[in-house]
Amino acid sequence: SEMCDKIESRECLSPESIGGLPLEPESGLPVTFFKDTAGRIKRQGQVFKLFDGETEITLDNDRIEAIVWTVHLANKKAAWYQYSELQGNLLYGETNSYTARKVPLRNADAVNRKSLIIDPGPRSISGCNVSGVDFDRASIPPSYKHGSFPTAKPQYGSAVNTLGTLKTDNKGRLIVFGGYGHAGGDEALTSYGGSDTWHDDTADGPVYCEVTYKDGTTVTLKAWVVVGSPDFAPEIVNISSLDDTFFDIGVRYKNLVPSLFLNGHFNVDYIANYKRDILPIIERISNYQWVANVQSMSGFFSYQFNFADNSEANRSKRQAYYDYFRKPDLKIGAIVKPQETLFSDVNGGQLPMMPMN
Repeated sequence: SEMCDKIESRECLSPESIGGLPLEPESGLPVTFFKDTAGRIKRQGQVFKLFDGETEITLDNDRIEAIVWTVHLANKKAAWYQYSELQGNLLYGETNSYTARKVPLRNADAVNRKSLIIDPGPRSISGCNVSGVDFDRASIPPSYKHGSFPTAKPQYGSAVNTLGTLKTDNKGRLIVFGGYGHAGGDEALTSYGGSDTWHDDTADGPVYCEVTYKDGTTVTLKAWVVVGSPDFAPEIVNISSLDDTFFDIGVRYKNLVPSLFLNGHFNVDYIANYKRDILPIIERISNYQWVANVQSMSGFFSYQFNFADNSEANRSKRQAYYDYFRKPDLKIGAIVKPQETLFSDVNGGQLPMMPMN
């Protein structure tokens, strides 16, 4: 097996493809159970690999002397702004910043705002089949002066005592595990966006790797890891993927596709590629029937006509399908935001429209 023998059955590894299932640590096969024997969602580890072109670099490579991984997880949520869906999104322009929209801070009365950050400091790991490198309050490096954890005895919920764990497999690959789904605070929760005094063990941070070759040369590489909440339906992909977001930024801010968007303006004559630009969105939406029982939107879940037919005869059907969506915003300096209109005028305004994200 290429995966670490020491990873316990209450853990799994992240999928290696979009819409894929998590993997069993020992066999590398898709999981058959998402929970452990106690009914808890399995902790999911993200594997980090090194490549030189198409060739993976591991400690088995005759040219490699050592691979040292360093990760720094932190959670700044309690020191950030209150939960706000679209306010603060700078894709709408500077006028939509948190400050401009007067979005209040979380824990606004806190004087020492750095104390609101969960910061266990960096951790390093190297070698094969190494485990037990934790981001907990008990192992903050003595040389790290910014270590911080919230109270160990919150009045509500569970204490956050760690942000995760580092391990390596038997090839020296890094595996980053997040926390245990703990959250706690001293005030009652007021919304699903959280309340003041609350902390949770989601986190993110940089990943560094120093590769030392046997000839003495070294190479340092960088990445980033994000620990979020569990994906309870991993085979159902978001309507808009992170790849879509990156592409969108490239198009509108970097002139990535000048035939589509150039110097702040869309080309209204641009012809989209159906298989590349449109079909993936339709396919992602069609899978939502397994997690959303919204009968009025069943038109998304059944292929009632040929979506690829762009003829004039098919225009009315295409338009009816398009009208199920919330209208897109320009996002650049927009004041009016059609995306915030949640229901259509059909049936007395009772038809919920599909978001574009």
